[in-house]
Order: sequence, then C-alpha cells, then structure tokens
Amino acid sequence: MIALRQAPLARAVTRPWPSGDDPVLAGFDPAGLALLARLTVAKRLEKIALALPVTARLLGLRFEDVGSAFVAASPPADPTRLAGATAFVAFLAAMPENGLPPWLLDTAEFELAFLLARLQGDDRPAPTPSGTAVRRRPATVLRAFDWDVLPLFGAGAPPGSVERAPLFVASVGNAREATPRVYALVPEVFALAASLDDWQPVETLPTARVEALVRRGILEVR
Repeated sequence: MIALRQAPLARAVTRPWPSGDDPVLAGFDPAGLALLARLTVAKRLEKIALALPVTARLLGLRFEDVGSAFVAASPPADPTRLAGATAFVAFLAAMPENGLPPWLLDTAEFELAFLLARLQGDDRPAPTPSGTAVRRRPATVLRAFDWDVLPLFGAGAPPGSVERAPLFVASVGNAREATPRVYALVPEVFALAASLDDWQPVETLPTARVEALVRRGILEVR
C-alpha cells in the first residue's frame, strides 16, 4: 500500500501549492506537506538556476513565478540537472512572451547546449588533422539561433547588447577541461559540421575547413 502511494504522493508534493482536497494526501499533516512542497519546489528551481544561470538572471524577479508555473505543470520524471533544464527550456518554448526578452529562449537553449556538451565530454587527447575519414565528435553540440546571445555571456554584459542576427555555435565538451569550448561558426562551416553525423572520406571534403574543425575538436578523424 505504501509503495502504491509513493508516486502520486511525490507528484502531489512537487506542486507549489498542494491541494488539501487531493485524496492522495488524505491522512497527512497539511502544514507539513506545504513545507515539503515549498522545499521541493525551491530545490528544483535551484537546480534550474545552476544549470541556466544567465536565463535565470534574464528572468529576474519573474524567475520564481515562471519556475513555479513550470513545477506545477511538469512533475519531475528524472531528478538530474540536465533533465530538469531540458524540461524547463521546453516549457519556456511553449510560453507566450508576455513582456519577456525575445532572446530569452535562445539564451536558454544556448546554455542547455553548453551543459549537454559538458556532460558528453570525453577525456581523449586533442585530435590531429590526419586520417582518411572524418565525423563530428559525439561531444560536439551544434545549435543555430535567431539572436546573437554571445554578448550575454561576457562579464557584466547588459541585456541590451543582444542583436537580432543569426548565430551558429558549436559547443565542444572535453573531460580534460573544466568547461566546454564554444565556437561561433560561419554558416558554411556550421553546415559542414552538421552534415558529418557519420564517417565520411576526407578527400571528398574541403581540406582547409575540415582541418580547422578537427583542430578545434569539433570533428574527429580516423
């Protein structure tokens, strides 16, 4: 009986304001449940803020309201930071702007790609541009944006420094380094990297571009 109630109880207490009329909560102390709910919500929002700090800063005072709406709509299926951040970005994508910065979603997706690259990073040594076949490294995350959000990630960058301009980014994770490397690419080079999901013969590709991408760790050779 206890096991049968654990999952619905967990969903109930992860709502910002658990309802006393919920039959799942019958027999539990309302004040204790309310405290548990507040602590659980605060913990989820803390994880999101750690994973998406610039996004949280852009939301400012609205972060708690938006975050609480997200928690109410999205019971936690996976406790990892990546899962929570991914779900939050999807929630932002479905939200109306309502006065929020139009580049907020691009900022969140930029940070999510950065987090994904960091988690996928391996400890292989830096590649060298030699070999007969090439592909994109698994730890490379490519994203294209409508807004140039890169200035937001500089020290003390003001939100007004964002311009509506296409941005093509490769985030490259490596376990030997504390943080992924981020490269802004021209559209042609981005398209080349995006096309190399699997091994392709080096001789069929533009040599200079391939060598530059390999040196940056975006591609790997064999």
